[in-house]
Amino acid sequence: KHGLIGFTKTVSLEAAGTGITCNAICPGYVETPLFIKQAEDRARDQNISVEDGKKQILAVHPSGEPV
Repeated sequence: KHGLIGFTKTVSLEAAGTGITCNAICPGYVETPLFIKQAEDRARDQNISVEDGKKQILAVHPSGEPV
């Protein structure tokens, strides 16, 4: 996501003054190996299930579900 946001900012600056706008839509949490690892680490640290670790992480996401 960071790369996409950086690219979007660059395009916006390049197009400034032309009437063209550029926006990035980032979906929130994506169920990747990194996300699973974070849930596993949280589960281990808090002595909870991995599913509960995922739920805690996703509690701040409006849909409560990963993409």
